Amino acid sequence: MAAPMPKTPASRLPSVETRPTSVFAAYRISREDYPNIAAALDGEGGEPLRVELERLLQDRIKSRAPRRKAMKVARLQCVGFDEVVLIKDISTSGVRLLLPDGPPIALSQLADMRLLVNGGAPVSLRVAMVRICGVDERHVEIGCQFLDSGVEHERAVTELRTLIFPRS
Repeated sequence: MAAPMPKTPASRLPSVETRPTSVFAAYRISREDYPNIAAALDGEGGEPLRVELERLLQDRIKSRAPRRKAMKVARLQCVGFDEVVLIKDISTSGVRLLLPDGPPIALSQLADMRLLVNGGAPVSLRVAMVRICGVDERHVEIGCQFLDSGVEHERAVTELRTLIFPRS
């Protein structure tokens, strides 16, 4: 089993803000479902309210779904990028991928990518990079979030999990 990737010094990471800018984005809450909270956050005094809400909710709501370790080869594609990658783990909200360290890629390209996994029937999911998890001389490990939702997306994630973890 491979050794864990060393933590990357902050100086080697791109200066990208990956933390969501609002409570709604952080916890995937619909502004339309809570218009009074949205109005309060957008109004005067919204920033102190946001800080208090985050402190209140941070221990009650997990912002990351439980992950399950995996080892599955896949293909990651976006404009100007098409690479074979390794799926290292998967959750209901996203995947962690190991990419070969290669030519630089613009961060804007990582906002909408397609993850393709072959099996009985190919599975294709839209993903976006949300964090860089580690870098070494040969690889970059990134965390990606699934972009789609709904019945078709849930079916595709279930198919992907079945490809990775076949029932015995």
